[in-house]
Amino acid sequence: MRLMRGKVKQVLDPNVYSFRMGKAQRLRAGGDLLFIATGLMSGRALDAAAVLETEGLEAGVLHVPTLKPFDHEAVAEAAAQCGRVVTLENHSIIGGLASAVCESLTLAGVSVRLARVGVPDRFLECGSTDYLSHKYGLSVPRIVDTARGLLQER
Repeated sequence: MRLMRGKVKQVLDPNVYSFRMGKAQRLRAGGDLLFIATGLMSGRALDAAAVLETEGLEAGVLHVPTLKPFDHEAVAEAAAQCGRVVTLENHSIIGGLASAVCESLTLAGVSVRLARVGVPDRFLECGSTDYLSHKYGLSVPRIVDTARGLLQER
């Protein structure tokens, strides 16, 4: 289990979302792009999708609550319907959500354009959460930029 220091805002409404071990849940529909996110990044995915909506783009959000067990079927099915995927994790892009998504898609034979948002595989400097989130692309504006870039690729 990954925990942050200090206060963390509530990401998912308990009246709408119910945690189920190993079961991904679609939080938002959208056909232009799919955000696959875990933890606090699911909230940022929803925020980024709302920004993209103002630009006429439909971004779906699939929340993955656990990496073990991992919902391979839901990930492959949702990605196959879209063709463009951005993984979002407050973790290294190596050995976490992005790796599990890539493995799922490969094993299912699903081909998509994919971008990974997460911490790079190297030693990082110290700083505030906001500073580091923006620097390493985990802030909502940087997530939106990543999504726009993926959508512009041919």
